[in-house]
This record gives sequence, structure tokens and C-alpha cells, in this order.
Amino acid sequence: MPVDEPVLPDYQRNCNADVLPSVCDGLSVPGAFDILGLGESAQVAVIVVDGLGAEQLSAHGDLAPTLRDHHRRALTTVLPSTTAAALTSIGTGVTPLEHGLVGTSFSLAGDGSDILKPLNWGDEPSPNLVAPVPTWWSRAAAARVRVSAVSARAYRRGGLTHAALGGAEYLPADTAGESSAAVSAQLDSGARTLVYGYWSGLDRVAHVHGAGSPEYCDELQHVDLYVRTIADRLSPGQRLIVTSDHGVLNTTEPVDVDSGEFRTDVHRLVGEPRMRMLHVRPGAQADVVARWRELLADGALVRTREQVLDEGWFGPRGAHHDHRLGDVIVAALGELRLTAPGYDRVISGLPGQHGSVSSAEMLVPLVVIEG
Repeated sequence: MPVDEPVLPDYQRNCNADVLPSVCDGLSVPGAFDILGLGESAQVAVIVVDGLGAEQLSAHGDLAPTLRDHHRRALTTVLPSTTAAALTSIGTGVTPLEHGLVGTSFSLAGDGSDILKPLNWGDEPSPNLVAPVPTWWSRAAAARVRVSAVSARAYRRGGLTHAALGGAEYLPADTAGESSAAVSAQLDSGARTLVYGYWSGLDRVAHVHGAGSPEYCDELQHVDLYVRTIADRLSPGQRLIVTSDHGVLNTTEPVDVDSGEFRTDVHRLVGEPRMRMLHVRPGAQADVVARWRELLADGALVRTREQVLDEGWFGPRGAHHDHRLGDVIVAALGELRLTAPGYDRVISGLPGQHGSVSSAEMLVPLVVIEG
């Protein structure tokens, strides 16, 4: 398969992290700026459809006419192009290096120890220590906007919810009907309202069955019905925005990087199958980079921490959390999947993946529907 040109995040100009600052500017929240040119609206719902890439929407637009017809443009997501990093960037409006959640798993200490997996994060360690950045939900609430988050009961508590949604009143909803009704009701609940909604199912079927599979296509139709249900209830002046945390890529080339020469001088491997971070023996960084480049050939970008900081992958240099990146960062290209059966056997075995720099993973839609 030909390898596309890498797509890097367009932080502060055309990124999903710019959605809430732009929305909040239209709500007259102090400090906000309308980077995306959305304009003013006093009652706004922001729906995040997990795993809906702009390329997948384009390829299957006939199954999602509401999303297709109101798709304004593609945004980039953040790096890594994965849920924990992106949801927190959407909520805070800053890059992963600034908020601190730099992947699906990473070393808090920066030396390969003290591994945090945000998707399974409970109450400890404290979110205020791990991701000490205020959200735009909290800023809007402080500006007397009525702010609520509609999502599954299972996500109500935990560090990731606090980091990404802190400041919003959490309204549990486990079904599409519960969620659409709650989002619509919250939009109408005050003169200035900001509502968050979340759809997780598309990402799940994409991981297990692959993007474009019959299961994925059926789920996409349900997403479109959900969005259309909310859109049909919009009153004049209300606005519905739909975006995503990342897209999805079908991977057909698994490579086990958890054994053999790959593990020489590597004492800890974290991240996920499309974006691995390596903590290496002191003094071995250059050797590990050379070895992985030779073993993977053109199948991945292999960079030192300093190189990705210079290239701005995860955010600006000196953003307090540089040390949480590995000594070596490996971004899979093409349809490669960097499996680690000893570390994350289940996710390593799934065909649908995200986390790296392909356009399928990096580009997400910006859908805007006016009442």
C-alpha cells in the first residue's frame, strides 16, 4: 500500500482543540477566541463522535446525509491521534504536552515507570496533578453559562472525565434516545447554554470489525439518525456542532515489536499499536533509533524525543510535560500495526487502529448545523 504524506496537527489554527475556544467566544466567555470562525450563538451543543474521521465520512456520506450535508471542513486532531489525548485537548483547548495526557499509556515519571493508562484511570493519581489545566467547560460555567455533559453512566467518574469535562454538570445517558433527549432539553434550559454529547459505538465497531465493515456502516447510520434527531429540534439561534477525536485506519500488517531485536536496549514499551513510545537504556537512544529504522524500513517514522519536540508533534517545546514522552517515538505508516502481545494483547489484535499520522487517522470533520 502506498504511504501517504504524514499529517501533523495544525494546532491553534485548524484543530479539534480549537472547537471549544471558538464556541466559547460566541458565548462571550472571557479569554476565548473564535479561531474557527463559527460566529456567535448563545445555545450550543458540541457532539463528539468517537472514531469518525473526515475520510470515513467522505467515503460513506450516503449513509450519513445529515453529517455529509453540513460538513464544513476537515480539522486535524492532535498527536497521538487517540481518545485520551484528543478528548482532553478538545475540553481544554490545549495540546497534549500542555495538558499532560500524551497517549493511551505513558510514563508519568518519564523513565518508563509509573505507567498511566487514562482509559482505565480511576481517582488516583489526582487529575489536578496529572492534567492541571482548566477546561473550557469550567471557564464557561464561571462566566454563568449553563454547562452540561451528556454521556454514559460508566464514564461519569474517573480521572479522564475530570481532565476532559471538569466543570460540566454530568448527565448520564446510556442510549441514543436518552442522549438526544437530554442534549435537546439542556439546550433549552437557559438563555446561554453549552452542552456536550458523546457517541462511543462507532469507534468500538471500527476497532473490532474495521472501518467500512457492515457493522461500521450500520453504526454510522445510527450516528446520523442521532444527530438528525437533535438537529430537527433546534430552535432559531441554536447551533449543533459535531466533530471527532480521531479517525480510523484498517491495518493489515502486524509486526511484533515486543520481542527479538526490537527489544534490545528497550526497557519499557508503551503507547498503542500505531504510536509506540520507547524508554531505552541510558546512552542507547541513537542505537535504538537506527535499529528500529532498519527493522521497519519505510513502515514507520522513528524519531527521538528531541526530534518530535522540534517538529511540534505533541505541542510546544517546554510545555511542562516533555518528559512524559518516550526516548524514542515510533509512528506507524501505511497499514502497519506495531503489536506488543506482552503489553496490550487485546488491542494489538484489533484490525481497526488509530494513533499515528495518516490522513485517515488525523483528519476529523467539523459539522455545523444551525437552528
